[in-house]
Amino acid sequence: MDLKNKKVTVIGLGESGLAAVELLSRAGSIVRVTDFARSEQTKQAAAELILKGVAVELGGHTNEFIDDADLIVVSPGVPPDIPVLEQARNSNIKIISEIELGFLYCKSKIIAVTGTNGKSTVVSLLNEIFNQAGLKAVACGNISPAFCSVVNRTGADTTLIMEVSSYQLEFIEKFHPKISIILNITPDHLDHHRCFDKYIRTKMRIFENQQEEDYLIINNEVRNYLKETKEIKPQILTYSVCDKIIDLDKVRLKGRHNQENILAAVLGAKACGIALEHIARALSEFKGLPHRLEYFLNYKGIDFVNDSKATNVEAVLSALEAIEAPIILIAGGMDKELNYGLARKRVKEKVKLLILIGQAKGSIKKALKGVCSLKEASGMEEAVRIACSQAQSKDTVLLSPMCSSFDMFDNFEHRGDVFKSIVEKRFEIAH
Repeated sequence: MDLKNKKVTVIGLGESGLAAVELLSRAGSIVRVTDFARSEQTKQAAAELILKGVAVELGGHTNEFIDDADLIVVSPGVPPDIPVLEQARNSNIKIISEIELGFLYCKSKIIAVTGTNGKSTVVSLLNEIFNQAGLKAVACGNISPAFCSVVNRTGADTTLIMEVSSYQLEFIEKFHPKISIILNITPDHLDHHRCFDKYIRTKMRIFENQQEEDYLIINNEVRNYLKETKEIKPQILTYSVCDKIIDLDKVRLKGRHNQENILAAVLGAKACGIALEHIARALSEFKGLPHRLEYFLNYKGIDFVNDSKATNVEAVLSALEAIEAPIILIAGGMDKELNYGLARKRVKEKVKLLILIGQAKGSIKKALKGVCSLKEASGMEEAVRIACSQAQSKDTVLLSPMCSSFDMFDNFEHRGDVFKSIVEKRFEIAH
């Protein structure tokens, strides 16, 4: 697709949108950007783009920015049914995602990882394995940096290991990974996709352009979802937590869900021909990522764990399974209309006190009422105060929210950092 002198509208001014703008500008496109938000961050980004001659609108999406476009590039998280996209479809304007745009300029082999939970861990672990093997690799995509920001500086000698969300897969056409990995699929982002079936179908798009020489690696527990796909061309490799590909006793990552993540990464590395010795060394050294079952403090026998990335029910169930009872659980945040009742059994078994914060606390309280002691807090500061007042030696205070963060925080990283800061400050004062 030759985009020189083409009018291209980018919807969304986050990291992916900015990367798309930069790539399009280099390609000689006439770029416009529209974002519904008016945050300080978007205002600053807009001001910088305007100085470079890019037209920007904030606070809404007007027809002026859509009507005569040759192409629209959609950032992750933009709902597919907003009026301007419906208008674009009616006008037969092509709509693609940021990763589809990046793929047009990509010269590297791609390993693409999707799934409801564990994507960032598997991408980071695969990147570590490649580094141990002395091979060039870049972790990118949903994990950051954005795909469009790396394709112009990597060539055929580099493997791009991409975290790919359902949002990013919505508007692909030719996106074609050499290896695609599907970790798990449980209900999430239903406020965006509207129904679980659509969410599943979107995830399955990751392999729709793969050919016979490519690989699809999929968790055996979700392989049944492939039945809905008419034609599957790539070679299929499945894995299960029961598989014994490598000695897990020498691995730092704990929990059943991380065993599955490890197996997916091992299969991906082996499909690339990487020797087992490099894989084993990477596994023994990989500590995991921040905000994912992050044990950051033990004070007087009480463990404090930051699992802020747990933004859905399944992720919280994995955390509760990995941690010994008794647990004081801090949960809540922006409501994604999930079935919180799925956590009743595990919460009853493991949690001695549930502390709820944020927009979703009413929904969670209704779903989990009666399974354990429950308190509500006005925010993270009060939640930590309550948790610390109730915690005893051998307890674990766990932030595992079950919800996204945007009602109270910039993102899950901000939420986790605030939690850690409040806890650490509290015990500095206590000393």
